Amino acid sequence: MKNTDLSSSAKQNNSRNLNVLIIFCISISYVFFGFIGDALTDQANEAAAIWPSSGIALASCLIWGRKVWLGIFIGAFIINARIGFDLTSFQSIIHSTLLVSTISFGAVLQALTGHFLITRKSSKANLFQSSEDIFRLLCLGGILSCLVSASIGVTSLVFAGFIPLDHYLTNWLIWWLGDTIGVVV
Repeated sequence: MKNTDLSSSAKQNNSRNLNVLIIFCISISYVFFGFIGDALTDQANEAAAIWPSSGIALASCLIWGRKVWLGIFIGAFIINARIGFDLTSFQSIIHSTLLVSTISFGAVLQALTGHFLITRKSSKANLFQSSEDIFRLLCLGGILSCLVSASIGVTSLVFAGFIPLDHYLTNWLIWWLGDTIGVVV
């Protein structure tokens, strides 16, 4: 009995270690591809024309499931904090943390929405085996689910004063297109 308990405990530890490694790798990948997306952007407070990290986030959910949301959040938090985190006062730190967290949760919700929409009618084993599945990825994972992060992100930046209200639609469209292209690529 003790050998069975030990092997079960070892398997749980190995599984936990693997999950932590996967989350870490997703975070690093999200940040790396976020830097690439930022390199394609003129100003830090504008939406990126191509955001490959959205594709990394969705692919991670499709491969490992919803449990990888924390890796997406950490990666999104790091890249967004690098762009606009204000450390001048306690109040600005709280304000920046809330803004960056909101935008990061938008990235997570987008990936989870895409995962749900794509996998609700397909089994994981049969995913992307037909042209219908590829079409589902492009339409549901790209076009539709990318509405989530664009809406949350741009609205947050408008409320925080980083984007003027009269630039909302332009930034929203660029953000949505950038995320959609990131999913497609």
